[in-house]
Amino acid sequence: MNILGPDALAFGVDDVGACRDCLTAFGLNPVDVDEAGGFFEALDGTGVLVRGRDDPRLPGPLETATMLRQTVYGVADQATVDAIGDELSRDRQVARSDDGSVETKDDLGFALKFQVTQRRKLEMDGEKINAPGSPPQRGPNTIGVWQDMPAKPRTLSHVVCFVPDIATAEAFYVNRLGFKVTDRLLNAGPFLRPAGSSRRRRRAGSRPSFSSGRCSAALSSPLASTGLIPALRLSRVLQSHVWLSSPRLSSRPPSRLRSCTSSPASRSGAR
Repeated sequence: MNILGPDALAFGVDDVGACRDCLTAFGLNPVDVDEAGGFFEALDGTGVLVRGRDDPRLPGPLETATMLRQTVYGVADQATVDAIGDELSRDRQVARSDDGSVETKDDLGFALKFQVTQRRKLEMDGEKINAPGSPPQRGPNTIGVWQDMPAKPRTLSHVVCFVPDIATAEAFYVNRLGFKVTDRLLNAGPFLRPAGSSRRRRRAGSRPSFSSGRCSAALSSPLASTGLIPALRLSRVLQSHVWLSSPRLSSRPPSRLRSCTSSPASRSGAR
């Protein structure tokens, strides 16, 4: 299956306005956004769809407090979309849309959509750094990062989902969709990469069984990034993180975004 990586993540949230303010402040471009929500786009066309939790256009919620409603995967061509639909329709309901996309759920109930990718090819340099043993990339008095440098996330990076059964979730993405396990974190879970990508795209991990399910969008900005790696993480609770990359440095996601995508009940869980 020539899956390239996530094109979008759809969330049903409590406060559309707070999410809009946070996502645009971070540097995502609002596309067709109004009081009901809309799409927030990175430079390559991937991004985050935010709507109110009761918006009928969204797939239904999971039984946990997570606000993730759907993961949208971009694939290389329509033939791959059709092949995925044919494969998954052998044992589950698959909806085929007029635009050629297909929608279904994985073995643990996460809503999935597959479409011909909306990603745009980026031609951008990474952060120029000087390192011992390497030719200089940045001249004297050339600033690489500055305080007021605009944040412009380049791409939707990876998805981290916490699930009640790691083995079942891993088997679905590996055996049915052709993902490859690239790494494993002991007592946490595997990183998985789709066939159409040279980088790992999904990450699986574990959480204590007492954790409360929740969903948050984490926006990360490493200095030398051409795009963090889209990945899925699977654990003891259903939870998801979104990672976006940009040329600015940040070690934690903005607190406002964590708040607007997590319900009070979900925030009480161990992290």
